[in-house]
Amino acid sequence: MSTSYGGPGRKPRLKDSCSNKLIEAWNNEQWSAVVNLTKQLLRNVQGADKDYYEAVALAARSELEHPGDKYAAREEVQRMAKAKVHPFDPWAVDLLDWACRGMPNWSETIGVLRSAVVKMCKRDKEVYKVSLTACIANEDWEHAQEIVKSKGTNIPGDRLDHFNNIVLLYIRANDPKKTQDPKMRALLWQIAKKTIDRAYALRSETPDGKTLPPHAIITEEEMLLWVHIELKLESADANRLKQEGVDAWKAITESHYPVFKAIVNHLEVLQEWGEIFDVCHAVFMRGIELLQKQAETGTQASEGKDANAEKAAAETNAFSRALFDWSLWTQFITAAEKGDRRRSFEQLDNILAKLAPCTNYRIQQKMLDLAGLHVAFSRLQWSEAHPEDDDFSLHEPTMLTGLLDFVNAHYKQVSCFDDLKPFLEKLPVNLLKTFLLNLGIEGQRKENNALKNIMLVTLRFRFRYTVTTSGRAIFESKCGLCEAIVPGDKCEACFYSIAQACMHTYTISFKREQVPLRQALEEEELDPLTDLSIIGALCLLKLAGVDPVTSLAKVSRIQTADLPRLLQAIIWLDLRFQEAPHSTTLRLILVKLFTLIGCVSHAKLLWDKLDVKNVTLDSLGPLFSDRLSSIAPGLWAVSAHAWSPITPYIKHYDKAFSNDIPANLRAAFEQGSYDSILGLLGLKDRLERSCTVVMAIVEESRGIRAVGGKAGLEILEDPLIRRIQDKTELLDATAYGCLPNHEDSSQKPIHDLISIGPGLSHTRMRLSLLAEMFMNLIGWSALKEVRSAKAADVDRLHIAKECMDGFYEMDELLTKGPRVEESLTGPEYSYFKLVCSLQELVWTNLTISLPQNANARPLATSETIDDIIAILKDQTTALNALPGGVIGMRPVFYAFSSLHANGMLRESATAVRMAILTIDAVTEKTIFKANSKAPKWFIEDLEKLKDASNEVFAVLKQRIKLLSDGINEGGWMDRIPEWAFGGLLMGDGDDRTKDVDSLLLTLIETTPLGGLERFPSLVLDSWEDAVKGLAKTKLG
Repeated sequence: MSTSYGGPGRKPRLKDSCSNKLIEAWNNEQWSAVVNLTKQLLRNVQGADKDYYEAVALAARSELEHPGDKYAAREEVQRMAKAKVHPFDPWAVDLLDWACRGMPNWSETIGVLRSAVVKMCKRDKEVYKVSLTACIANEDWEHAQEIVKSKGTNIPGDRLDHFNNIVLLYIRANDPKKTQDPKMRALLWQIAKKTIDRAYALRSETPDGKTLPPHAIITEEEMLLWVHIELKLESADANRLKQEGVDAWKAITESHYPVFKAIVNHLEVLQEWGEIFDVCHAVFMRGIELLQKQAETGTQASEGKDANAEKAAAETNAFSRALFDWSLWTQFITAAEKGDRRRSFEQLDNILAKLAPCTNYRIQQKMLDLAGLHVAFSRLQWSEAHPEDDDFSLHEPTMLTGLLDFVNAHYKQVSCFDDLKPFLEKLPVNLLKTFLLNLGIEGQRKENNALKNIMLVTLRFRFRYTVTTSGRAIFESKCGLCEAIVPGDKCEACFYSIAQACMHTYTISFKREQVPLRQALEEEELDPLTDLSIIGALCLLKLAGVDPVTSLAKVSRIQTADLPRLLQAIIWLDLRFQEAPHSTTLRLILVKLFTLIGCVSHAKLLWDKLDVKNVTLDSLGPLFSDRLSSIAPGLWAVSAHAWSPITPYIKHYDKAFSNDIPANLRAAFEQGSYDSILGLLGLKDRLERSCTVVMAIVEESRGIRAVGGKAGLEILEDPLIRRIQDKTELLDATAYGCLPNHEDSSQKPIHDLISIGPGLSHTRMRLSLLAEMFMNLIGWSALKEVRSAKAADVDRLHIAKECMDGFYEMDELLTKGPRVEESLTGPEYSYFKLVCSLQELVWTNLTISLPQNANARPLATSETIDDIIAILKDQTTALNALPGGVIGMRPVFYAFSSLHANGMLRESATAVRMAILTIDAVTEKTIFKANSKAPKWFIEDLEKLKDASNEVFAVLKQRIKLLSDGINEGGWMDRIPEWAFGGLLMGDGDDRTKDVDSLLLTLIETTPLGGLERFPSLVLDSWEDAVKGLAKTKLG
C-alpha cells in the first residue's frame, strides 16, 4: 500500500480513487469546496473509507480562518490519542499529520497514531518507511524505535533494522528532554549495550574468511556506534574499556582509523595519559615500519589485487593517517609531558628522526618541524623548572635555532605566525629579544631576496606587537625590548616604533623600483602588506586608547579615545582594502570599525558582499548583526512580513530544523551512517542552544518595535524559541577565528577591541529573551479588547504571575550572575535593570489589595518608581555627556559613535510607556472597577512615569535634529581629514606624534589609490543614512 506522505509540512495528495471534482478542489486549495464534497461522500461510506474522508475534511478545515475549523483536526487527534481510537487507513494519518503541523505535543498525538497504523499494516514496508520518516522529522524517538523494532519482527531480513533499533535506543537513553526518567534512560542504555555487545561478539567469534552473521557488526559505522555506546560506561578507565573490547591498538590494526581516534579522544577526556603515550608510540613505530617497507618495495598502499594485499594496503593507509594526524601528535606530546619526560622525549626524538626521511609533502614536513618545536620547548620548560635535573642553558640555543629554522622553512605560509605564537608567549624575555633580533638579521641577508625580506620583517613586527601587548618585557618600569622608561603596564614607545616601522616598510613597497616585489606578492598566499596595515592600525588603536572595557562603559568604547589616532587607523585599513578587496580579514575588521563610528550603511555594504548565508550565519552572522537594531533601526519596516537584516537567519533556522536536519537524518538511517546520525543530533542540539538564534529573534522584535511595528508571532509561540528550555545553557558559536588575533593570550582579543560591546553570551541572551517576553506581554492585544470582568481578571493574574517570575529571574542574573559586567554594555545593563524594575512595578500594581479609602502610597512602589526614573536620567545624562575639551563639530562624531546607547535609551522609554498603558488598562477593567476610581497616588505615579518617558522621547527627538543639522552644516570633506591630521598641520604634539602623522600622510600619498577624499565622503553618506533611519523610529 502506498501512502500520500510527501515529507514534513508538505501537503499530501489524495487517493486516485477520489472523484475528479474532489481532487481538483484539493489541488487548487478550494478548502470550503473540499469540506462540502466530503460531507456528501461521508453519507455513503463506512470503515476505512469513512476514516479517510473524515481526515480529508479535517485537513481542509485546518486551512480555514475560523478557529473552530482551524483547530478541529488537533482536537480530534487529541481525542483519538486519549481514547486509543485510531484510523484504519495510513492515508488518513498522513492527512491528520499535515493538518496538525506545528502542534507542540506531536509524539503524544500523531506519533501515537503513526505507531498504531504500523501495527495494523504489519507487512507494508512503505507504511513503515513513511511512519519512521515522520517520527524522525518530529524527534519522536520512542515511536520511531517501536516502528523499527516492529518491522524487524514482522518483516525480517533487513539488518539495518537491527542496528537502527540499537541507535534509537541509544538516542532515547541520551535525550533527557524526551526521556525524562533517569531510571528509564539507564535501562534503555543497558538494552542498547547488551544488544550491540552481542553484535560485537558475533563478529569476534566468526573465524577469519567466514561470512559474518546478519546481526554481527560488519561496517565501520557499526563499529563506531559500538564504541559510542561502550564509551558511556560509568567510571570507565583504560583497563575497564579493554575488558569490554574497546582497544585502540586493535582498532587500528583492523584498519578502522576513525574508531581508533574516537577511543584515543575518549582516553584524553579520561586523562589516561600513560595509555595514550603507549598506544601512540606503538602506532607511530608500526607506521614508520610500514612506510619504510613500502619505500623498499616501491609499492603504493593502494596497490594489490588479492584479499591479503588489500588488507595490507588498508593497514598501511590507517597507520599513515595516524602518522600525519596533527591532533594525534598533540595528544602524544601532551602525554609525553605528563609522564617521565626524559624517557618520553628521547622516544619522541627517535620517532621524529625515523619519520623525517618518509615525508614527501611540505605539509608533512611542517608538521614534523612543529612537533620538534613542541618537544624542544617542553624540554626548555622542564629544565627551567628543574635545574637540579637538567641544565637550562644547554637547551636555549636549540630552542632559538629551532624557532629560526622553522621561520626560515615556513615563512611563506599563512599559518606560520599562529604556529609560533604559543611558543613566543612563553619564551623568556632574553631569548625572545634574541629571537627578534635574529629574525631581523634573517630578513637582511646578502642574497637580497626582497620577497623573503618583507615577509620576515613583517613576521618580526607581528611577534613584537604580541609581546608588547602582554607587557611581559617590562621590568622595574623599563621595557626590555626598546629600553624605554614605562610608567604603566604597556610600552607606548614600542607601539610607536612598530607603527612607524610598518608605515615605512609599507610605503617603500609602493615605490617605482618595487614593482617586481608587488608582482611577486600577488602570486603568494601570504599578504605581508595587509599584515603590515593591520599591525600598524592596531598600534594606532592602542595609542588612541581603544581598549576592551569590562567595567560597563557608559556609552561607547571610543568615547574617551584619541580621535586622530582612531581615524588614522581606519583610514589606513580602508586604503589597504582598496588595494586588496579580496581580503576577508580586512573586510571584517572594517565592518566592525565602521560600525563603531556610526557608519552602519557602509559596514552593511562591506558585509553584504561577503554573502554570508545558511550554516555560516550561526557562526559569522553575529559579527555584524549583533546589536544591529539599536544602531540601525532604519533597516527594519513596520510590517512583520517585510524583509529585514534578520530574515536570512529566520529562514535558515526554520529550514534547518524543519527540512535539512530531518532529511539528512532520514538519509543517514537509510544508509546505516550511525556516526552521521549522532553528529546531526549533536548539530541540532547546538543550534537549539545557540546564542545566535536568540539574538536573531530579539533583534527582529526590537527592530520592528523601534519603527512602530508589531512582530508577527508572540515570542513564546515562535517555534525557534519553543525549542529553548528554561534551564538551557545557551552557547556562543561565533567564529572569532576569522579575525586576526595578534594580542597575547593573556589579553582581550581583537574582536573585543573593535566591537561595540562584549560578544554573545548566555547571560546577555537570557536577559534579552526575558526582556522581550515582558515587552511582548505588556503589548498583548487582548488588553485592548472588550472582555468580560471574569476574563479581564484572568488576564490580570496571568500578567502579574509572568512579571513576578520574570522579575526574579532577571534580578538573579543581574545581581548574582557570573561576571555580568563582562557580558553587557553600560546601556544594556541600564535597560535590563529598568525592565526588571518595571516587571516588579507591574506585578505589584496588578496584585494590590486596596481598602475603600486607600490614600497612602506603598513604600515599595514608591522606591521602584524612583529607581525607574533614576535609571532613565542616568541613561540620558550618559548619552549627552562628552569627553573633556570637545569643541566645534566633534559632538556630532560622538553622537554617531553612541548610536547603541541612543537605541537602548529609546527601548527603555518605550518599555516605560508600554508598562504604564498596561497597568492603566488592566486596573481600570479589574481592581478599580469596583472601587469606582484609582487612588490619587496611583494616578500621580503613572503620570510621573509618563512625564519621565516623555522627557526621554523629547531628548531623542532633539538628538536626531542635532545630527541632521550637523551633517547639513557643510565642510565635512575638510573637517574629517583635519580631525585625523590637524595636529601635524598645527604643529601640535611631540616628535613621535609628528613622525607618525607625517609617515602616514606620506604612505597615503605614495599608494596608487591614496588620497583623503574618499574616506570623508563615505563617512558622510553613512551618517546621512543613519539620520534617515533614526527619523523612522517611533518616539512616544
